[in-house]
This record gives sequence, C-alpha cells and structure tokens, in this order.
Amino acid sequence: MTSAYLIAGASGMLGSALQRVCAERALRCEAPPEAEFDITDAAAVAGVVGAFAATLGDGERGVLVNAAAYTNVERAEDEPDLAYRVNEHGARILAEAARAAGHGFVHVSTDFVFDGAKLGPYAESDAPNPLSVYGASKLAGERAVAEAYPGALTVRTAWVFGESGVNFPTKILDLARERDTLSVVTDESGSPTYTVDLARGVLGLVDAGATGLYHLAGTGSCSRYELAAEVLRLAGLERRLIPVTADAFPSKAARPANSVLDCSKAAAIGVVMPPWQDALGRFIAEAVAQERLGGGAPTVRDTRVIIVAHDAGELLDAAVASAVEQTGAAQVTIVDSGSHDGAPERVAERHPGITLRRVQNNGFAAANNIVLAETSERFALLLNPDAELRPSALERLRACADDHPQAGIVGPHVENPDGTLQANSFGAFPTLASMIGIRIWRMWQRLRGNRALSPTGFDACTSVDWVTGACMLVRSQAITKVGLLDDGFFLYYEDVDWCHRMHDEGWDVLVEPVARVTHHLGRSDAPSPVVAASYRESLERYCDRYGLWGLKLVSRLGAIVRHPSGG
Repeated sequence: MTSAYLIAGASGMLGSALQRVCAERALRCEAPPEAEFDITDAAAVAGVVGAFAATLGDGERGVLVNAAAYTNVERAEDEPDLAYRVNEHGARILAEAARAAGHGFVHVSTDFVFDGAKLGPYAESDAPNPLSVYGASKLAGERAVAEAYPGALTVRTAWVFGESGVNFPTKILDLARERDTLSVVTDESGSPTYTVDLARGVLGLVDAGATGLYHLAGTGSCSRYELAAEVLRLAGLERRLIPVTADAFPSKAARPANSVLDCSKAAAIGVVMPPWQDALGRFIAEAVAQERLGGGAPTVRDTRVIIVAHDAGELLDAAVASAVEQTGAAQVTIVDSGSHDGAPERVAERHPGITLRRVQNNGFAAANNIVLAETSERFALLLNPDAELRPSALERLRACADDHPQAGIVGPHVENPDGTLQANSFGAFPTLASMIGIRIWRMWQRLRGNRALSPTGFDACTSVDWVTGACMLVRSQAITKVGLLDDGFFLYYEDVDWCHRMHDEGWDVLVEPVARVTHHLGRSDAPSPVVAASYRESLERYCDRYGLWGLKLVSRLGAIVRHPSGG
C-alpha cells in the first residue's frame, strides 16, 4: 500500500524537506498553508483532514505528519499558554483528527524533553525531565498524542538544520558575514540533524510500520564549537572562534548540556541516519551552489515583496536591489503607480525575473492591495521605494513571525541614513494627548539641538500598537481574517489603521529590533500642498473611524502638521 502525506507546518524546515523527499519518491503530498491549516483550530483541522481523506484512491493510505510547533525557546518562558496551545493542544487535535479519519499519524518532538545530565546518549527508555517551558510543552504534546492515538509514531530529534528556517549553521554564517571573531559555547553537545535526512528517516519508519517512540538524529555528536568550526570550514570562511561556556550567553530558558540521542532502536528496523559531518557537507554545498550562503544571497522564498513606486527615482533601485538580494527577483513585484520618471522600467530591466505592474495612481494602499489580493505566499513584505533592507533583515523578520504564530504584522528597526532610530517607525495609537506630547517632545529636542532618537530599548521581538508601512511583514493568514488595506487612505495612516484592525481581530503587531532597514524619510513624498492635504484627509478619516473627535478638530485647526506614520 502506498502512503500519501498530509503535512502540518508545511513551510517550516522539516515541512519543506518532507515535500522535497515526497517529490523525490513520487509520493503524493499535500501541504496546506497556515491560513488553511491552523493546528489549534479543531474545526479547521477536521475540514482539512476530511478533505484529504476524500482524495485517497485505492491502495493509498493517508499519513498526517505534525511538523508544526512553537519553537522559540526563550519566548516560551514569557508565553507558556501559547507554547502549550500549539505544542500540546494542537498536537492532540491533529492526533484525534488523524485517528478519526483512519490515517497514520507522525508527531515530531525534541531533545529538550531531557535535562542533559546524562553522560551518554539518551535512549527512548530514559526518563524525560525538561528544564524549560518549551521542553515541558513538547513533552506534554508527546503524552497528548499517546493518549489520543495509541497507534501514532512519535519521533524525537535534535539540533535540526535545513532550508526554510533559521538554525545554528545559518546563524554562524550570518555572523561570519558581519564579524571576524565569533564566540561559541563548548559545553553543549548534540547530534546535528539535516532536515532532508530526517524527512527520509520519518518516511522510512512509516514504511516499516513503526509506532510508538523513536529517536532520529544525525549519527555521531559534537559540541556547538565543533559544529561552528565545521560550518566555517565547509563554507571556506576563515574566522577566529573563541571557546566560551554557556554562561557567557545568559538566557531565560535552561538548555540541556547533553542533547545526544541514541538512535539504535530505529537502526534495528533498518532506518539509519547519515553522519552529521556528511549531512552538514551536503547542506552547505547545496546552499553555496544555489548562492544562498556566503554573499548575502537569497534565503527567503515564501514571501512576496511589494514595492509601490511613484516617481521614486534612483531610490527605487536601491530598494529593489536589497529585496532581490534576500529573496530572488521572482519574489519581487514593483507596482508602478502612475510614475513619470521611467524608474520602474529601468529597475526591472536590471533585475530580470521581477514582476512589473502598471496602475493608475489611486494611492499607496490601493496599489499594494492589487498585489496583496493575488499573493499566494505565506507572507507579504511591504517595502517603500525609499527604504533599503539591511543584510538578513527579511530572514530575521520571518524568524520573528514564525516564532509568534499570532503575529499579524512584524516591523523592523527603521533607521535614518545616519544610523539613528527613525521617530516614525513604530508607536502607540494616536490620540490628542499623545500627538500633543510628541509635538512638545520634538520642540524640546530641537531646542536642545538633538533630534536623534536613542535605540529602541529592547533586543527581542516586542509588541507595539503600530509599525510603519515603510517596511512591514504581513502574514497572509491575518490578511484573510482582517482584510486588505483600506484604500480610502490615499497615502498616510493606512498602516496605522491596518495595525489597529489587526489588534481588533486578535492579531499581534511586533517590532523585531535585530532586523534593520534604512529609510530615506520624505525623499519619495517631498513636502507639498498636495502631500499636506493628503495627510490631513487621512488623519481625519482615521479619527472618524475610531471616534477621535478632539484630534480631528485640532487637525482642522492646523495645530498638528507632522504625521506620526512613516508609511
């Protein structure tokens, strides 16, 4: 009997690898996007699993693989409810749906269920003792699956790396682009595992009829330091590595010092994982061949970049080049919104593969909506023609979004060309009091001769009211629930309004301060009576929508003339 696979978490590292391996073996594989397959939504899961069951032909057995998880170890300490909702509750929902439909079920778990105190490799028979909320939530998921579906297969793995995600080898390569010296811990050991090998191993266990608990990880073990050294060697990068202990990197979540897994149970039924060195070599060689590593080349493939241009001039070239470098030309769409300078055509010629759309100038929101309505990717990145992505910015925005499933919008640390934080990059929703306060603060700054802002004050993804439309990563699933930009806002406040609507529908808006974007504020919409009128009209539309009558009155009196939105 042939297996047909349904994958939850299809866009992640393992989900992507499962699709690749199924294609290699000519196996049927369905990989619904998150917008359709939210594992914490029992009704949505039942609908997807039922539809998949209806497609099975004679001689086909359905197998549901749970490759979805909440994986931000640090953030889980602050968001335990969310971690358990995904890792335990979501796993149970999938297991129950698979059992009800008569499908096989594979659940993927982690080495973090152990405390790392054992001297040798961990076997399936060793007692778990998680040290972190993440580890505890994954252990709860294992137990929920065993209870809901005794015939399920649970696979624990460790130190996973691969495409379509942020992982230790890619982090080392990112750091190596920016620094000559890297500090790496020596007192954490594990079994590095390539997602492609893990996917093949999972399918091998399914073919062997395995049920219950199995360990699957790369053969052999190493320290983080040894792994970093091998990554650099294989990539041909000479950097100085400084050995340190884990204490050098304080964290909220404790990590197991020993994550080495004993995979002899799987080997006994013929499923043997390749040595980690061999796996890493294949990963690095393939990545370099695809020009994804070593030169800041494309790493993000499931994000549609939308750049709306109206007489943006030479700024457009820099914006597009920064996007192409991180996604590839095929993922970038320029919307020529009634330009007269010919810049969109010139830039498109320089970057073959880019999509160029020409529309009437009906405003920033309307132009973006044309592409947003057609986007099939998991995310859309709205990028101003006067904004440039810094190296790895998009990858870091994506990592933040992946770590926060309820993030509808993620914005970066937006800088002025001189490197100072841009005042209009994020903030609290505008009110009369806040707008007056901002105006007084800016006057005080000018009197002091200091107009630069200090850093954001945080170093991790943080919730805010709104982020600027100059650069915002938007989850397609959230757009489905919230709707497109309101094209009644011609140029300003469409970003603030969208963020407000996201919050109203239960989505989070976050700032990722590690992701950097340079914004030449005002260069693409130079001050003019038309621009000033557009700003006032947009502000008044926003006030009408949210009942800010005092702010609207002050706007009409002309007391507030500088907009808080950088969009």
